[in-house]
Amino acid sequence: MQNKIKLAIIGFPLDHSRSPELHNYALNYHHIPGEYKKLSIKPGDFAQTINELKNKDYQGFNVTVPYKQKIIPFLDEIDPLAQRVNAVNTIRVKEKRWIGYNTDVTGFIHPLSALNIKINRALVMGAGGAALAVCHALKDAYPDLGLIISNRSEERLRLLITHLARSGATQKIDAIYPLEAISREQPIVDLIVNATSIGMGDMRNTSPLDFSELNHYPQIAYDLIYNPEQTQFLKSAKKYGVGHCINGWPILVHQADKSFQIWTGKTFPRELYSHHKKMENKE
Repeated sequence: MQNKIKLAIIGFPLDHSRSPELHNYALNYHHIPGEYKKLSIKPGDFAQTINELKNKDYQGFNVTVPYKQKIIPFLDEIDPLAQRVNAVNTIRVKEKRWIGYNTDVTGFIHPLSALNIKINRALVMGAGGAALAVCHALKDAYPDLGLIISNRSEERLRLLITHLARSGATQKIDAIYPLEAISREQPIVDLIVNATSIGMGDMRNTSPLDFSELNHYPQIAYDLIYNPEQTQFLKSAKKYGVGHCINGWPILVHQADKSFQIWTGKTFPRELYSHHKKMENKE
């Protein structure tokens, strides 16, 4: 009898996560016995819980907010891309060794590449592990890109920019601090990305940016949040005529597919890519 595979997502909070829905569907589709579940870990319990998990028979994990960087010291090995990005969202357990990967980078670019729009300048809001992946993905995909990063915390913003410079970012990188200063600076960009947690959970009725305060609108608004499907950020973008509004469902499915391949060698069934109505409007 085939041993059951044990997979889980690590983060806090996890009420919004639909990763179990995706991975359990894929396990059933491929007739792989096992289960993918949520492991919600409070920040104060993180180190102790991770050390306890090391002694349990899991084969893999996803890692989400706020632990994509905090998990790194607990790994035995890290993939070169994850090391360069300095963020891990996937762990494979092989012979009790924890190996870290980042599948967010390719996941983020996937829906953008389908639009076939030239992106000369982009504004990324946020400075955590998700923003790191976004910035690396953008600078790899668009070598001549002008990049602007904005964040609530100036300290984390500066750390992110320093990391990008050390990792070989050649583009000009500008900073706007805090987020409220975006309306004052009025940057002209082709793409605005919300890589913050503003718009989900307890903040689901708020937005990091009100498009009514902008004089120039981007061609693309991209929110990494997929639950709720239409965040206040995307509602505002659509209201003020942004032509392409993308939520986090495409990146969720694509990065999850890559994680599933790392653990099982199998790909997601195609229907998972269209299972959720993607928030992509062309008007």
